Amino acid sequence: MALFLPGGVLFAALGCRWFTAGLFGFSGSLAIETTQYLVHSGRTSDLNDLLSNTLGCLVGFAVAALVGTAVGRSPEPSTTVEPSTTADLTSG
Repeated sequence: MALFLPGGVLFAALGCRWFTAGLFGFSGSLAIETTQYLVHSGRTSDLNDLLSNTLGCLVGFAVAALVGTAVGRSPEPSTTVEPSTTADLTSG
């Protein structure tokens, strides 16, 4: 679970939605568990690990979103596009 907490924080920092963070956390954990099952390295794959890692990603996202809200930043992506200001480099 702790391994996937930083992933959730990263997704919140990138402005992704919680569902996207959960989906990527689930997919990453599924890839790890599938590899453990197929490689036969002595490690066992477990459904509880899959759910725990997904929850870890979502917890990391939630903590980052709460911290972002506490300091005045929104975890949701902005829907407005502000025009950028560019300096006219040709005028002297």
